[in-house]
Amino acid sequence: MKLFKNVPTQDTRNPEKRVILTGASQRRMMREKHWEWAFFTCLFMPQPMYLACPMETIVNYNHTKQAGNKGDVWKHVILLSVMEKMLPYLSRSSSVHYFETHCGRCSYILSPEGEWRDGIGTCSSVGKDLADHPYFRIQGGSTEVGPSYHGSWFLAAAYLRRKRRSFRFTLCDISDEIETSVIKYKTQNQEEIDFHCTDGFTALKKEVRRQDLIFIDPPYFPPDSLNDWQSCADISADRALSPIPFVIWYPLFDEENPQRLIDYAGSPGYEVQWKTQSGKKKMRGAGMVMGNCDSLFGKDDFMVLKRVAEHLGGRFHIRGSQG
Repeated sequence: MKLFKNVPTQDTRNPEKRVILTGASQRRMMREKHWEWAFFTCLFMPQPMYLACPMETIVNYNHTKQAGNKGDVWKHVILLSVMEKMLPYLSRSSSVHYFETHCGRCSYILSPEGEWRDGIGTCSSVGKDLADHPYFRIQGGSTEVGPSYHGSWFLAAAYLRRKRRSFRFTLCDISDEIETSVIKYKTQNQEEIDFHCTDGFTALKKEVRRQDLIFIDPPYFPPDSLNDWQSCADISADRALSPIPFVIWYPLFDEENPQRLIDYAGSPGYEVQWKTQSGKKKMRGAGMVMGNCDSLFGKDDFMVLKRVAEHLGGRFHIRGSQG
């Protein structure tokens, strides 16, 4: 029996955006063996068009407009907080092994119509308590159009380089554009990065190498965001049995899906919640499942998260398991 409701019916990071199927999506459909739909789209839809696509993994998602928004700032602050807390427990004689299921490009140029103004744009004048945090030391605050906003794995790599730690990253995504961006970075910086142009959930289940931190960051993209919620629940239940830290980003549209995910994971969710107009089906917050790593956080860390939430126009909330 499925645990999750298939909500929302919009793109969680751009509610007004409809699903677009492109030629690149058709090629990925063939690669992922969804040949019936690929044949249909090539035969009857030679030009890019809007389509209620049945498979989330074949949708072309563009994060450019959403880069640096509230959800991005929140997940990146927590991601680097976890990495900072766990690093002293890892041997300096071995590389830090990091796995990301749904990675993005190295960085994104902040556009005039982007959502970053309500996200990283509100953090240009953070106090000393936040300025010393690794996220703000690397990313900084942006108040003008033009500066770049860095992706999750790029921030993690930059932090480890500053700490003079070697690392091995395993990154997954189905986007050809992202694959090109990652390979270019790897070539220029001679870093140990393995990129798999495939579904991150599938790759993680097959991964047999040791990992020190796993970041699960699906798009929860319509028309079948249900699969992402269910896959996160399945993986979190499996990973809860091991001591390896993992974090899962999730959007807040309703109470049911986040609570069920937290109950399934058996770990708390650190959330930022902000107000939305009554009756509007918009994202009203975001959270991170703190799998096997919540014990690393203390009172001072919670104060930092509270301050970040305030900068984002919201409040800090810890969602506990009810199971």
